[in-house]
Amino acid sequence: MLAGRILRAHGLRGALLLKADDYIMDALLPGTRVVLRRDGDELLSAAIDQIKRRHDDALLKLVGVKDRSAAEPLARSDAW
Repeated sequence: MLAGRILRAHGLRGALLLKADDYIMDALLPGTRVVLRRDGDELLSAAIDQIKRRHDDALLKLVGVKDRSAAEPLARSDAW
């Protein structure tokens, strides 16, 4: 099930800006595994390390994405 869209990298420590509906955000907890895809190609499968909800988006930190250079290629992908 499509969970949301990764808009861009955020900060220097590998966080990602996630846009998703509220009911989906409630289900995204640390330890939940997400798959990031773009144009049908899988970019990454990883567990959520941290998620911080903001007004209408969230900052998502995935296990293994340690810095901005690792996060930037994941921008504009779909989170499943």
